[in-house]
Amino acid sequence: MPPPIPVVLAPYDPAWPRMAATLGEELRVLGPVLVALHHIGSTAVPGLTAKPIIDLMPLVTSLADLDRHQAHVEALGYGWYGALGIPDRRYCARSDAAGNRIAQLHFFTADSPQVARHLAFRDYLRAHPAAARSYDAEKHRARDLHPNDSHAYTEAKADWIRRIEVTALAWAADSASRLPSQPYTLPLLRTERLLLREITESDAPAYERNFVDYAVISQLSAAVPWPYPGGGVLDWIRTQVMPMQGRDKWVWGIFLKERPDDVIGVVDLWRKPSPENRGFWLGRKYWGMGIMTEAVVAVMNHAFDHLAFEKLVFANAVGNERSRRIKEKTGARQLRTEPAKYVNPLYTEREIWEITKDEWNAFRERFSRQ
Repeated sequence: MPPPIPVVLAPYDPAWPRMAATLGEELRVLGPVLVALHHIGSTAVPGLTAKPIIDLMPLVTSLADLDRHQAHVEALGYGWYGALGIPDRRYCARSDAAGNRIAQLHFFTADSPQVARHLAFRDYLRAHPAAARSYDAEKHRARDLHPNDSHAYTEAKADWIRRIEVTALAWAADSASRLPSQPYTLPLLRTERLLLREITESDAPAYERNFVDYAVISQLSAAVPWPYPGGGVLDWIRTQVMPMQGRDKWVWGIFLKERPDDVIGVVDLWRKPSPENRGFWLGRKYWGMGIMTEAVVAVMNHAFDHLAFEKLVFANAVGNERSRRIKEKTGARQLRTEPAKYVNPLYTEREIWEITKDEWNAFRERFSRQ
């Protein structure tokens, strides 16, 4: 067991999600053993005071597979502490050169009941500001009791956490019952050039810089306002993305690996088609580089392999040739053309496309043979 450390509570830092993404990228050394990765704990809840230690929950094919990679994890600077009191877990902790703990890994298999507990607790606090404020007060109470013993600090707030976990699990189950199948909370997706991760409030400035451009917005639905209001991106993230993320909606920001703090586009999915299940945008300076095709392939793989979609429906303005080519290149079938309204009033029709899970699997098989 790692020794106890002083309890330092810091105000929420918008850099924490980016740090989590960077630490997660290092875990690629695990190869196919790593099947998903979640940023959990207080640093994953915007606005919440936290110990400045990033908690990651990597999900693996099996603990036996993971154990064979212990040396790879230790080479990243982590201490390996085994289950450490929680069945079917592998716990690892990492400190910086000054001895300050900076990260903790909580490895589970994807079917572990611990996964639902951690995700429900995080998502409940994200969606319920009053509960997050109450947890903030509980943290300070526990810190004041045990300022120099992180183990005692954790134990002091354990009863509060257990009570909220019961509520959070019931809330998560109720949310899931309204969907055709249990949703899979947003993971970090990786491609050759890209990182696709969740959007946070700290991404709003880069999002606005690349999105608020008539060339980008003009071919989107007329429901998108133009001129785009100041502060509209941050409000959208707070009200439309974070409360629903990983439930009936999934929104990935697109980041180049060499610039993991600069969101250059978005791919999103939603369960109920209207008429489409997917939308996307990409900053103008990145057009013509194959970036969006690379991103949507990763998202489609996740939709069919992990979110239990049986088909996906897409739409684009008639005349939006870039969007059309992406659908053609990824195996979709055009179904029809119908009237539609876009930000640019010159666009008056949309094309509707579809691809089923079986068609996508066949497309992937053909593509892999090329």
